Order: sequence, then structure tokens, then C-alpha cells
Amino acid sequence: KPPAQPRAVVVAPGLGAAIVAWTPDPSSFPAGTAVVVKAGTVPPLRRTEGRVIDVAAGNRTRVDGLLAGTAYTFGVFPRDEQGRFGTPPGTAAVAGSALTAAPNRVTVAAKQKLIVSGALRDTRRGGVGNAPVRLLYRPLGSLRWWLFDVVETGAGGLFKFDVALPATGDVQVRFAGGAGVLGSVAPLFRVTVSG
Repeated sequence: KPPAQPRAVVVAPGLGAAIVAWTPDPSSFPAGTAVVVKAGTVPPLRRTEGRVIDVAAGNRTRVDGLLAGTAYTFGVFPRDEQGRFGTPPGTAAVAGSALTAAPNRVTVAAKQKLIVSGALRDTRRGGVGNAPVRLLYRPLGSLRWWLFDVVETGAGGLFKFDVALPATGDVQVRFAGGAGVLGSVAPLFRVTVSG
């Protein structure tokens, strides 16, 4: 008899990746597990319905290569020593996200405030409220990004940064993912600080 479906499947979404974890049924002793990754909100019912990640031991795996604006459903199929898989799988899903950000100007005087506003939306319900978004800054000529500020999205997923940059450089806004929503990155823009 193939192993029973996992009791619980949870997904911790991140930026371009997710950690899928599951609790095996205590009456089963799976020899391995196949995690099936499928774009969309319809759960995979067979192992052939998406990208398969074989997990030889343990009850978690990292899934890379996920696109920010795409929702994904994960199916966890336990396998016995004879290679038989339990069905139906345990499933969990994450929403994709889109992050927009725009500056009020691209040239500012020294110590002048730059306002960057935007919105975080997901593929299920629209605006994502109460989510931390980060403003990163990279001075011109540098390869290193600096975390410059963090704000929490409000109603409808709206946010606003009000910052004074020390010098000309690139600015980017990022959402790391969480609460069932994959992370996303807004296009970067250059801000010139004059004077």
C-alpha cells in the first residue's frame, strides 16, 4: 500500500524561490517524496503535471526558479520503497506578486527629499497590505546595494518612501515575500543628486 497523503503542507515564499515543508502521516513511513511544482492555482493530481523535485530524505525542500508574477501550487507525493506514490497529494499554494515604484523626480538637490511611491499587488486578491517593502540604494560606481529604508504597505498595497540620498546612485524597491505571496522587485532607477 502506498504511503498516505501528508497531514500538512506549508509554503514559505521568498524572492524567486519558496521552501515547501510537509508533515508525513504518522501511519506511513515514506522512503522518499516527490514535490510537484505547477504554475497556477489548480493543484497537481499526478506527478506528471508539473516540474518534479525528488526528495530522498527529510520533509522540506527549496524550490528555485519561481517567477514573481505567477501563482504556483505545490503537490507533495510520498513514495514507498517499491516506488509507489501516494495519492491524492498534500497541496499548498502561493500567489504571485507585482511591485511598482516610481520617484517623484530623478534629479534632487543635496539633502532634498526624494519621494518614491508605489503598490504591491498579488495574483489572488489585489493589493497586499501590512507587508514590508525595502528601498535599496547603490552609489554610482559601486556594486553593493545598501538597505536604505523599510516601510509597511497600507490599504490596497500602497506605500511611500520619503528619503534624502547622500549622492547620485541607483534605487530599487523590493518585497522579499511572505504571507502566501512570492517576492518581487520593481525596476531600478537612477537618481542624480546635484550640488
